[in-house]
Amino acid sequence: MSRIFARAAVVGLALVAVTGCRSAFAPDPVARLSAAPQTQLSATVKREVALRTGPDKLAHVVEQLPAGASVTASDRAVRGFRRVRTGAGRTGYVDDAAIEVGAAVASPAPAAQPAPAAEPAAA
Repeated sequence: MSRIFARAAVVGLALVAVTGCRSAFAPDPVARLSAAPQTQLSATVKREVALRTGPDKLAHVVEQLPAGASVTASDRAVRGFRRVRTGAGRTGYVDDAAIEVGAAVASPAPAAQPAPAAEPAAA
């Protein structure tokens, strides 16, 4: 009996070392949800879809987005969901299959500073 326990302990320690103390049944780690996406893409909602608070079908529904709505989407999906911002400014997650992602959205350029006026030359 102690041999079986010893083998189980060795296997358990090996799993902890390999997985970094994560359970084999734990869900995949989620990327930083609060971090702003690096690239913004224009996107169109293909079918009515729920805007959710997180990248999960069980996350709270904030609102329903109608088909044809224009949104700004993140450059990558997280567990089948994409972070989007609506025209009204609401941010949430939608099913990645429900939107058609287009080209990158240009970020607003900083306001140009006027050139300083040249000083008149002293005579």
